[in-house]
Amino acid sequence: MLRLYGHYVSQPSRSLIWLLKLQGLPFEFHNIDPTTGAIQKSDYASRFPTRLIPAIVDPNDADVNNNSGGGFALSEASAIMIYLCRKHKWDEWYPYSNDDDDVARIHEYFSSHNESTRTMTRKVFRPALNRLLFSMKNQKKGKKIEEWNDEEKAALQHTMFIVAKRFQDCFLHRGTKYIAGDTPTIADLLAYPELAQVPQVLGYDYHFYSHNNNKDNDDLSRLRQWLDAMSQLPHHDDVHLSVYKLGEMFQKVSAGTVNSSGDRTSKL
Repeated sequence: MLRLYGHYVSQPSRSLIWLLKLQGLPFEFHNIDPTTGAIQKSDYASRFPTRLIPAIVDPNDADVNNNSGGGFALSEASAIMIYLCRKHKWDEWYPYSNDDDDVARIHEYFSSHNESTRTMTRKVFRPALNRLLFSMKNQKKGKKIEEWNDEEKAALQHTMFIVAKRFQDCFLHRGTKYIAGDTPTIADLLAYPELAQVPQVLGYDYHFYSHNNNKDNDDLSRLRQWLDAMSQLPHHDDVHLSVYKLGEMFQKVSAGTVNSSGDRTSKL
């Protein structure tokens, strides 16, 4: 059975898990929490030198040149999804055998992912998550927490808008429903968790920002339609359950609960 190493809060891990569930491929899940340093431990690093999640070991493909415990070891969500789609002939997700144009569009998105859409995690989600964890830690200690000021909120919202607008303008501008055409592909599966975590966790629905009140230039309706279409795919809710729970925690702190000392916590 395929062994998958990942974490449900990890965006690319959710992308890969979603593909496996959609295709009904059984897998053995190994929870690897990067915040605990698990990816730096010698047993993991020797198997996956990139020290990234998700990663897989496919026992059905021998690879005598690695220390994978009897199988083919691979990391990076995009590489793994391509590998599995080609191996199992999942042409509906990666139509490499009959549609060069769609495959080129998928690769175009994959090539830009880490420096474009992934920015939503690095510059928005992680800072917000760190603030959430800091707030919860101090709340338990009965300490008063300063609220985010208007400048911090505006900067966060501006970054959200820039990343979202770039994705829409670059990959949803051809009049098709999804990135590579009118059916979803692994490119959509990889992109979705990065952009969906904004409404799922932070509570913003991409109506939040208007630059100089220019509604034509700032319209994100195509992005919202794409998000809605992706959310209708099977297994969406169970794959993203942990993120919804994280969103509930975030909203409780954002609402300004009262801690043990009677002080109001931070409104994020």
